[in-house]
Order: sequence, then structure tokens, then C-alpha cells
Amino acid sequence: MAEIEGLVRALREGDDAAKTAAAWALGWLANSDAASRVRIAEAGGIPPLVDLLRDGSAEAKREAAAATLCVLAYLDNNNKVLVAEAGGVPLLVELLRDGSAKAKEEAARALRNLAGNNVANKIAIAEAGGISPLVDVLRESSAAAKTEAAAALCNLASHNGANKVAIAEAGAIRCLFSSCATAGARTRNVWPRRRCATLRATTTPTRSQSRWQSASRRSSSSRGAAA
Repeated sequence: MAEIEGLVRALREGDDAAKTAAAWALGWLANSDAASRVRIAEAGGIPPLVDLLRDGSAEAKREAAAATLCVLAYLDNNNKVLVAEAGGVPLLVELLRDGSAKAKEEAARALRNLAGNNVANKIAIAEAGGISPLVDVLRESSAAAKTEAAAALCNLASHNGANKVAIAEAGAIRCLFSSCATAGARTRNVWPRRRCATLRATTTPTRSQSRWQSASRRSSSSRGAAA
């Protein structure tokens, strides 16, 4: 717990590099087990991660925050609520519109997890204007980002009639069929037989483990040197 508290403190008080490294290190810890996700939330880690999305000047900071919030929301409904209450949903939608290609992928992945089995977040994401930029990702982004956007749209549509209509009106069905027809073999393995109506989300933690490992090692080294 002391390590987590130190990283949360770095998120609040550190310089740009320290905040980015702390976000990746917390993401690595959150990715390790459910108990760590609970401890990070209890240490107050979610609000400063959302602040990083809001105020981060460097793209790496916003990407790190989105990736870590994604993992914190994985199969943890309390954390999903905390992210939304801290104002994370509209900021992730903004990142989805304006971020780099990798940041858009992380934002789509985070929205996917936030929408999973959470009625309030499905509504909040739609009200924040999240459906249209998710469809834009389906049109224009990498295969990995398209997969995350499709899964996010699936979660948003699940048991929500209004979102189903909005997703169709935004042009998602044509994009999904086009992706099925033109994607490479790897992507076809994800999308085909499910079609648009039966597409199911894959809510696994983010794949940014190498960056989290590196950040965690740097954070540990700096604390050792300070001691």
C-alpha cells in the first residue's frame, strides 16, 4: 500500500515526467490483480488520473492516464462509478476525438470497460457525445483501435435501445460490415461470425504492460536512490 500511496502522491505533486511514470506504474499494478485495483482507488488514485486527462499537456500523460483508468475499470463497478464521478467520461470522449492514434485506442478501450454492465455509464458516454467519435475510429483508425471501438459500441448497445438507435444513425453498421469485409486475417478472427447485431466485447486489461513495467522499474529505482 505504501508503494501505491507514493505513486498517487507523484500523480498529484510530481513534474510532467514523474506524473507520466506514476500513471504507467499504477497501470502495471492495477493490471496485476483485482486487489491492487481496489487499493489504488482507496488511495485516491482515480481523481488525479482524471486530472491528468484534463490538464496533461503532453500526449504521453493523457495516454498513460487513459490506459490506467481502463484497467482500473476492468470488472470493477465501483471504480467505474468513481471514474465517472471524477469527470472521466467527457475527457475520454475528448481524447477519442482529438488524441493521437494510440491515445484514441486507449480512450476507446477505457470507454469499453466503463460501459460494460454499467447502465449509468452507457447513458453518460452517449450524452457526452461518445458514439460519433467511436464510429469515426471504426472508419479511420488502426485495426487494434477499430476492435476497441467496436467492443465499446457493443457494450453501449447492450440493453440500451436509445444507444442502439444512435449507433445505427451514426453509421456504425455500415462501418462494421465494411471492416468485416476488408480487414486482415487477424481482425476477421475478431469480428466475422458475430456480425453487427451479435458483436460481443472482449473486456481484457490493456496491453500496455511493457510501458507499465518500465515505468514501475524507473519509479522503484528513483525511490531507492532517494532512500
